[in-house]
Amino acid sequence: MISPPAFAMGAAMVGLFPAKYEQVQTYPEQGKYCRVVSQRLLRRPFKIRFAAAADLDELVRLEELAWSVSNLRASRGVLLKRLETSPTSVLVCEMENKVVAVLYMQLVSSIDVVDSEVFMDLSTAHDPEGRIVQLIAIGSDPEYRNLHIGTELRNFALHLARV
Repeated sequence: MISPPAFAMGAAMVGLFPAKYEQVQTYPEQGKYCRVVSQRLLRRPFKIRFAAAADLDELVRLEELAWSVSNLRASRGVLLKRLETSPTSVLVCEMENKVVAVLYMQLVSSIDVVDSEVFMDLSTAHDPEGRIVQLIAIGSDPEYRNLHIGTELRNFALHLARV
C-alpha cells in the first residue's frame, strides 16, 4: 500500500494534479493510514518534484529574480541549509525541463517556535516530528507568473499536508 502523500508526489512528478484540491477525499478521514483516495487527476503543463542539491544554482537564480531587494534574498548557504535540513520540504516546479518556481517549507513543533525564529536562520526550527507545516517562501520566474505557478505550488503543498 502506498501512502497518500507518496501517491500525490508521484503523480505531481509526472504532471498529474487533482482537478480540485478541496474535493480530494481520503478514507478513513482520520488516523495514521489511508486506504482510499478519491480524486480526479488532470495533466498540467508543469511538474512538481522535490528539490535536490543539483538544483542549487537554479534556486539561487530564482531567489535573485523573486526578491528585488537584496537583503530579502536568502544566500546560497541558507538555501543549501534548507535543502540539507529538510530535503522533502523544498518543492520545485519544472516546465520544459527548466526549474521555474520553488516553494520552501518545513515542519515545526508549535506556533511558538515560529514567533521566535530569526529570518535567515529559519531552518534551525525544523522538527522532523513536527505536526505544523510552515510555508517559508515561494519564488517564481517572472516569465511564468501568468501561469500562477506560485499559487499552484502553495495549493499542492497544502494538499500534501492534508493527505
